[in-house]
Amino acid sequence: DDLPEILALQAALADCLTPDRILLMPLTEPDADTSRARRETVAGICLAHGLRYAGRLHLELFGGRRGA
Repeated sequence: DDLPEILALQAALADCLTPDRILLMPLTEPDADTSRARRETVAGICLAHGLRYAGRLHLELFGGRRGA
């Protein structure tokens, strides 16, 4: 949903903000299938536009508990 705004900002700031400096991190959902689908979607967007992908390794390692 935010992709048009992200790409517009990058275009406006192209002199100092190259696509490889933009990092997208998918939201997580309680449902594993929904989270997996969201990760795949965001990864595809990153590949298509030359953006960087940041997974949520901390959630995979420690879960969603507070303080992790």
